[in-house]
Amino acid sequence: MANGHEIELKLAASPQMLAQMRLMDVLRTEGRQKHFSTAYYDTADRRLAAAHLALRVRNDGTACEITLKRAATGKAVSRAEWNAPLDGAELDLGALPPEAARLVIKAAKGADLAPIFSLAIDREVRTVAFGRSRIELAFDQGAVSAGAQTQPVCELELELVSGSLRDLLGLARALPLGPDLYWSTTSKSAAGYRLADGIASVAVKARPVRLPVNVGTRAALRHLVWASIGQCLANADAVTRASLPEGLHQMRVALRRLRAALRLAHEMLGDADASILDAEWDAALGLLGTARDLDVILDRLGKGKKGTRTQADVRAAIEQERVQAYAAVVQFVHSAAFQQLLVGTVQWAEGLGAPRPEDAPLGQASRALLKVWRRKLRRRSAQLGDASPDARHRVRIGLKRLRYATEFFTSVARDPARKALDRLRLDRLAEAQAHLGDLNDLDVGAALGARLTGDPLHRAAIVEALEAAAHARRRDVPKLVAKAQAAVDVALAKRRDIDLRGSAKQR
Repeated sequence: MANGHEIELKLAASPQMLAQMRLMDVLRTEGRQKHFSTAYYDTADRRLAAAHLALRVRNDGTACEITLKRAATGKAVSRAEWNAPLDGAELDLGALPPEAARLVIKAAKGADLAPIFSLAIDREVRTVAFGRSRIELAFDQGAVSAGAQTQPVCELELELVSGSLRDLLGLARALPLGPDLYWSTTSKSAAGYRLADGIASVAVKARPVRLPVNVGTRAALRHLVWASIGQCLANADAVTRASLPEGLHQMRVALRRLRAALRLAHEMLGDADASILDAEWDAALGLLGTARDLDVILDRLGKGKKGTRTQADVRAAIEQERVQAYAAVVQFVHSAAFQQLLVGTVQWAEGLGAPRPEDAPLGQASRALLKVWRRKLRRRSAQLGDASPDARHRVRIGLKRLRYATEFFTSVARDPARKALDRLRLDRLAEAQAHLGDLNDLDVGAALGARLTGDPLHRAAIVEALEAAAHARRRDVPKLVAKAQAAVDVALAKRRDIDLRGSAKQR
């Protein structure tokens, strides 16, 4: 019987890549072959899945085992796991450790548990030394089945047996990451549920940040980086498989949150590598921008009145551009550069290490830095009505960074008044960001035209239509600027100048 946290990184692979990696020197060692079948259990209305639990019974032909896993809440490579042997292949919750059994019983709420889907996997297990660590490799090929539906499984799992997570990530970076081998956080159980229930990929929003009490600055930054990377990976399927606009939006949100964390690391710790990573992620966000702009434009067109045949043609041209833009996004997300940047960023975060004597306490350091950020933005946003569209856009980006950073550190505030002030500022930052976003949309046409790749006549028609639509809406500019200014003034005001009660009532 065992329980604890499994530290595992999974790489989705093509069959050809999996065969190639079996021959790589860094992975070559004696292995053992296994074949196992696994049944996953849940209630008819999926109560375990809703509680982020996966319950399975595995049979390898010689022994049976029951396992409960709970989805990761912090690092995207760590999950709580409980295992216990079974006398047979029938489900027996009594075999689980009491803590695990209680989790299942609480989640099921008296409903019957039944098999939902199954796995049949051929696995080769190897254990290698890398750095100062021992890492178990699992080369998996097989299929997940639900009724008459099946889906292939082909992946390499790297599990830390002993040593450091940084070594595990280092081994991943030594592999040929790219289109045929990329980091995936979609578990076999998640794939099975989607197959059984016919559920398409879904977009995943960021979870609220709750930093532990008295957490150190380095540990907090490490937590923020992992949370952002986890959200990015959680939206990968929604972007690459389903081209979901909300999935791409949430992936970009995750990367903007990551950039805020990297900027904090650079300024709070003086970490030069954080600044380099920030610049690399800025470039990555730029490569995702065209598809997002087209999503926004199509959404706005869809909310308008039924248009003319010309407008329908423009919409069709935009949709064609969107298909090409998403193809470029998929290619980039699965590229070696993007995958190396993902793994390299969390490897850097793991390298931040333990607290150092020169580190200021997190509460003190974060408050001082956010105060500086607000002061700088206060100067830049004092007269939004007189600012150029480009200057307003830069203010908007700065407000986003401040909003994410404020959100990160709200959980460590102990003073109720401070928490109330943070919530007010977050509300006004979101409001200002929305109004400035509307203003930015009015100027997106000309900038977007240079990034389109389709037929030149279509590109010209799209830009002309966008500029015509923007012209019709420019009468709203003074109102939007006034609303943005009012929200910004409250969000960036000094603490002594904010009336919490009065400001909270202003909308």
